[in-house]
Amino acid sequence: IDVGASRDFLKKNLTVTLNIRDLLNQRRWSYERFDDGFYEDGEFQWMRNSISLNVSYILSSPLI
Repeated sequence: IDVGASRDFLKKNLTVTLNIRDLLNQRRWSYERFDDGFYEDGEFQWMRNSISLNVSYILSSPLI
């Protein structure tokens, strides 16, 4: 599960965005493989969960 939120400030000139990837840490799987005289099992996790905070500020408004 990925979650994100964004909020504008200062008459929409400042935007703060928070994103969280893999909130419940569930991007993983396990496998089992076997053949004559061979057995293998393992678990793989694609990537750890991550958090990012982005801040953007508009210095000037476009001329319309």
